[in-house]
Amino acid sequence: AFLVVTCAILLLAGIVALRFDPADFARQLEDRQRSLRLEGAARLTFFPGLGVELGKGALVGRGGDKPFATLDNLRLELAWLPLLVRGEGVVKGVRLRGLRADLLRSRDGATNFGGLLAGDDARWPRFELAGMNIEQAEIRFRDEIAGQAYALHVDGGQVLVSPNGIDLEARGSGLGLSELAVSMQFAWPAEKYANTLALALNGKRGADNFDLRLVAANLHGGMEKFSAEKISLVAQLGHGDDSLDAVLDLPAIAGSFDTAHAAAAMLEINRSGKDGAQSNKHSGAADLSLAGGWLAWPA
Repeated sequence: AFLVVTCAILLLAGIVALRFDPADFARQLEDRQRSLRLEGAARLTFFPGLGVELGKGALVGRGGDKPFATLDNLRLELAWLPLLVRGEGVVKGVRLRGLRADLLRSRDGATNFGGLLAGDDARWPRFELAGMNIEQAEIRFRDEIAGQAYALHVDGGQVLVSPNGIDLEARGSGLGLSELAVSMQFAWPAEKYANTLALALNGKRGADNFDLRLVAANLHGGMEKFSAEKISLVAQLGHGDDSLDAVLDLPAIAGSFDTAHAAAAMLEINRSGKDGAQSNKHSGAADLSLAGGWLAWPA
C-alpha cells in the first residue's frame, strides 16, 4: 500500500512538473501585478504543499522607480486540480517572510502603495486566496496629513479569507507596546448593510497592561468617505490597583479617516489608584479623527 501511494504521488508530481513552467508563471505574475518585481529563479516545490518559491522581491509604488517594500522570500501555494486538469496556476495561499515596508500618505492624499492591486484580474495567474502567512515583518507608516508616524514589527501573523469575511491574528511589537497581540474579524454577510468589524489589541506599555476592544456594524466606504453604526470602544491601561478605563459609544458616525462626525457620543473615563477612584462622563455631538487619534466636543 505504501508503495502504491508513493508511486501515485510521484506520478502526480511528474504530471505537474510537465504541465507547469514556474519561470513562465513568475513572468505572468509580474505582468499581472505591475508593482511586483522578483529576483532570482522561480522553482516548483511540493513541500509543505504544492507551490512556487519566488525568492526575494520588491513592491514598487507610483512612478515605478523606488520600492516601498522588499521581502526576503515569497511563496505562493497552488491548487492541485486546476494545475492537473488545465495546467493553470491558481493561487490559494501566500507566504511572506522578511517583509520590510515604508508606507506613506503624502499631503495631497496620495499613497506610495496606491497601485499595489493594479492589474488585469482576467489574466492568468488567478488568485482565489484562502489565507496568508507572514513572518518577521517590519512595517512603517507615515501620514503627512495627520502628522503621525507608526512602526510595527510582526513576529508572525495569519490571515484567513472566506466568502463571508476575513480573520486576522498577529503578534509582535509596536504602537508603543511590547508583547503585542492583535485579532481582527471583518465580516460581510450576504445581507445588505451588515458589514461588521471586531478588533482586539493587547500588550504591555512599560509595566502596564494595555487592552483595547472595538466593535462596529454597518461599515461602508473607505478612508476618504465612510459610515458606521453601533461603534463601541473599550480601552484599559494599568496594573494592580492602579488603572485607567475608557469607554466610547457612538450610535452612528460618518466622514473620512481624517475628520468624522457623530451626532451623539458618550465617553466615560474611570481612574482608580491608591488615592481613590474618579469618574468622568461626557456626552453630545463629537468630531474625531481616526488618522490623527483625537476626539473633540464642538462648542
